Amino acid sequence: MEQLHDGRIFSVDDLCKELGRSGRTVRRIIEELCREGAPIESELRSGNKKYFYIREEKRRSALTHTLNFKEDEVLALWVAIQAARSALAPTPLLAPLDSAFSSLRTVLSKQSESFHIPNQAQHWHFGSAPSVQLDPEVFNILRKAIAERQSVRFDYNAASSGAESKNRKVDPYSFALRGTTWMLVARCHTKSKKLDFALADISNVRLCDPKEEQAYFDFPEDFDLDLHFRDRFNALAGGKPYVVRLLVEKDRVRYFRRKLYHPTQQIEEEHGDGRIVVSYEVVGLHEIRSFVQGWGVGVTVLEPEELVGMIKTEADQLVSRYEY
Repeated sequence: MEQLHDGRIFSVDDLCKELGRSGRTVRRIIEELCREGAPIESELRSGNKKYFYIREEKRRSALTHTLNFKEDEVLALWVAIQAARSALAPTPLLAPLDSAFSSLRTVLSKQSESFHIPNQAQHWHFGSAPSVQLDPEVFNILRKAIAERQSVRFDYNAASSGAESKNRKVDPYSFALRGTTWMLVARCHTKSKKLDFALADISNVRLCDPKEEQAYFDFPEDFDLDLHFRDRFNALAGGKPYVVRLLVEKDRVRYFRRKLYHPTQQIEEEHGDGRIVVSYEVVGLHEIRSFVQGWGVGVTVLEPEELVGMIKTEADQLVSRYEY
């Protein structure tokens, strides 16, 4: 029941694995819970398999016990909320977050002797991330679809390439915030692979109707969000993989030694003059091009040739604009 109230969706087979019981026992447990008034519902989904769930509006809050926080926990919670406000500002979740924090403030203030919440605004600043305001309807429909594993259709106009697609069907896996861009990670039925879609570029979204088509999907057990994003500098999925090698000048080396700019960062060579060669395994070149350009003359691209050409072309155009 705790997991159902947390939004989990189970088939009988899933529950057999979770509880270590037979299918017959699982069905008996569900029947008993329903007789006792538990708001469990069922639905036939992919492969005519019955799934059990609790609708979002009927789920109870997990915070049913008295809250007791230590001093540093109060501080950590307050700081986390302020950081979250910055990240959630473009989404419809900002108002619910503020409302929830308002309810917690009285409890937190009473449990902290030296921690005065109003004074903390002077000690922490997260700013506002520059991001496009998201359409609340698009966001909320996708949130529901992710929670209930329901396929959706939408129109998509990719700002980066200008490509347009209508009535695109996808299985939505999760939201992701990469840099300042909110994304939807989903399996695209048109291309038969997992892709990222910028939420700001999605419009006319609607849930697939089970009466007209296959409307529900099974979440892949081997899908890992961390692995999905591992090889990218905030780029959208679906690009070509590359190994990028950069020559870092002596006065910039200390930054690459003390900070990992990407999970695949490796120092491959150390030159006698103090320079180093750093490599990355990435998907797509657009984002790492911006990363390289941000270092100016402190970093030189050694390979691949495509990236070298992109940097040279843009540098030539820049020089021509200032020739007067």
